[in-house]
Amino acid sequence: MSSRLLFRFAANHRQSFGLLKNVQLAFKRASVTATPIKKPLPSLSDGAKQRIGLWLAWSAGMTAGAVVIGGVTRLTESGLSMTNWHWLNDMSPPRTAEAWQEEFERYKRFPEYEQMNRDMTLDEFKKIYYMAFAHRMWGRTTGIIFTLPAFIFWRR
Repeated sequence: MSSRLLFRFAANHRQSFGLLKNVQLAFKRASVTATPIKKPLPSLSDGAKQRIGLWLAWSAGMTAGAVVIGGVTRLTESGLSMTNWHWLNDMSPPRTAEAWQEEFERYKRFPEYEQMNRDMTLDEFKKIYYMAFAHRMWGRTTGIIFTLPAFIFWRR
């Protein structure tokens, strides 16, 4: 190795080390100049910790359930059987034969029916409708189970 190349290597190495030292110094200064918290976070009682733990466990379980139900919904190709997508409306499936027929007629206008399910009967439609309905209701319930306690815990 030539002396010129060694000099360059040493200079670059020194520069890198100097840069690293500056970064370390900046972090050291930042931690020294950080302002302390004036009001400490409240400590939680054992009961509160248990309630929060249960809430998070239920939320995680409901989310895992939504993933499973969603997967089954997709595997059974039931995803677009519900033609109306409202947040608060349609909280129950059709109740009369006429309402079922009307919902089925709406579904027939969707590309999914045209391309894949042209020979579907009303009874087959009800099966995929209930699968999509269960998935939607599970999602709503999951949202309530997470959001309502989160709001309550936040207010306290």
